Amino acid sequence: MAVRHVTLQLPCSRIYVRISNKGAYSCLKPIETYLAFVIIVLLGIWLLKPSEEPITEDDFSHLVRINPVPQAQQLVQQEKFAEADDYISYFMDYDYVNQDPQAIQLYTEIQDTRDDWLYKLIKANSGFWTGESDETEGQVAAVVSDFLVIGDIRDLGREGKNFIEGKDVDKVTAALSGVGVVAAGAALITAGTAATAKPAVSFLKMANKAGKMPKWLGKSLVESAEIAKKTKNLDHVAGLFSDIQGLYKTAGARSTLELLGKSKDLDDFCRLAKFGSTFGAKTSTLLKVVGDDAITAYQRLGNVPKNTFLEAATFGQDGVKAIEKHGPKKFQAFVDKTSSPYTRGRPSMQQPPQVPGEYRWRDKKTGEIEYVGETNNLARRKVEHIKSDKPVSDDTHQFEWKKADENSTSATRREHERQKIEQHDPVLNQRAGGGGRPALN
Repeated sequence: MAVRHVTLQLPCSRIYVRISNKGAYSCLKPIETYLAFVIIVLLGIWLLKPSEEPITEDDFSHLVRINPVPQAQQLVQQEKFAEADDYISYFMDYDYVNQDPQAIQLYTEIQDTRDDWLYKLIKANSGFWTGESDETEGQVAAVVSDFLVIGDIRDLGREGKNFIEGKDVDKVTAALSGVGVVAAGAALITAGTAATAKPAVSFLKMANKAGKMPKWLGKSLVESAEIAKKTKNLDHVAGLFSDIQGLYKTAGARSTLELLGKSKDLDDFCRLAKFGSTFGAKTSTLLKVVGDDAITAYQRLGNVPKNTFLEAATFGQDGVKAIEKHGPKKFQAFVDKTSSPYTRGRPSMQQPPQVPGEYRWRDKKTGEIEYVGETNNLARRKVEHIKSDKPVSDDTHQFEWKKADENSTSATRREHERQKIEQHDPVLNQRAGGGGRPALN
């Protein structure tokens, strides 16, 4: 860029401006001095303002999306179906996963397992009698057993047995059970703090058994149990129990356990709870793929959009580093440039609207994608296919669709169609895609 030379001379009350290395001075009257000075300052700001560099492939060429299938398969083999569901569900919001046949099949198998009534019954039974569970049914059963004081008596009895046999006594479990008994007794009189404390007590027992109880909280609970025993009320722990229960409702058990286990004191837990409230049930997977850096990076970035940060994590730690280095705006531009011309998220299986979009027919028995296409009218195209000679119907196939992004064009959608046909090789597509009607903006 050519350098523009601007010089100033300020004799008395007049400004003399000299533009370039050659040329005469021009004299301004005092009444024009302020205006000229402002113009020159603005000119200097414009000259010194750094221009935004265009996005280059080198900036993000090292980024590789995480394939969630292997990790989810490993969790399934360990029969950790709830954790496997959380993990793969995080990635199912993105096209590179929700259109991958292997990922779809695994996701479906996990859902089928968790929806099975016998599986739920086993988890509920385990939660009621042991106070431990990774499933909602078991966690609810654990809370119920504590409300009935069965869980508290069970845990107190277990620790008493350990004491008699000369084994180590878990003071935290004993303290929580004691608090639970106090809460149960007080709840018969009032529905205040005591009643709301029971779910928090049950959850903290789970945290302790899972090895997620931080030392600072364990010590505090033992001291609180002594106070509760003397005063017969739980007002002194109402705030803490309320915070834990609030995070549990927002982020779920797994995310709350992870954040609780990482906390160093009450203030630190409140800081982590804010992070958990932002990302909800996705928190535990976010921490798994990025690590503790996810928390500090998000705080350093300050005003980064939540969805942009979540997508950066699909590239692992490198994605979060890239968004810190290049900024959220540039990272989002890179994602938009490389993403599909359709709205993000999982394909819908509801009745399609009369709008442009992409669609596919999936065989209900095999799960295979047998046809891929794009259209200006999803509802009309579905009817056309059923009336045509194609062997598809609502009985044998699932019609899945996504609306076109408002910034897409017919040309970008047809190119995406061609790529998907090449990826899935559907048996009912007769051509490579991208052809047919002329592309219209």
